[in-house]
Amino acid sequence: AGVDKAIRELVQTLARPIILYLKTDPYLTPDLTARLVDDGQVCGIKYGINRPDSSVDPMLDELVKVVDRDLLIIVGERPAVAQHRTYGLGSMMSGSATLAPAASVAMFAAMKRGDYATASAIWDAVEPIEDLRDAIGPITVLHDAVTLTGIAEMGPVLPLVTNLADKHKPVVEKTAKALVAYNDSLAWEPVKATA
Repeated sequence: AGVDKAIRELVQTLARPIILYLKTDPYLTPDLTARLVDDGQVCGIKYGINRPDSSVDPMLDELVKVVDRDLLIIVGERPAVAQHRTYGLGSMMSGSATLAPAASVAMFAAMKRGDYATASAIWDAVEPIEDLRDAIGPITVLHDAVTLTGIAEMGPVLPLVTNLADKHKPVVEKTAKALVAYNDSLAWEPVKATA
């Protein structure tokens, strides 16, 4: 009830619906999520719960029954290929696209074509930065990787998060630069955002 109330208060303050990010369970059930959608509180659901096998996901099994699939957005990270193959979700978001937009677009395009071997190969190039995000902190790694690769000077992160510790900078820089180089080797092919 507390999460439901907080979401509703946020939406009231913003005067517009939000994109809900489901990263862990069970803080919002599929039924509660559906009520938030039905009540106009939520306009999209970014679904990024990692499972040992992302093709077996009881929460997503229920969500696709109670929420319009067009509102469900897969996270272009660990579960993306398996979730797309299993559930056919037609939209994707990815933090790693900050460093590798062409890779993100190519991965999504491959999934939409049903070319899961290519999508998986692209994921293999992205996975090392995602491993670091999981180990160190998703926001911290991505934020500082943008600076370390020379894409842009990001400066300090906002309160409640810290910049990378000096001991992590070399591995993040090396991994992020490898991903940017991989991204730069790909041809940019725009793709529709939904199925």
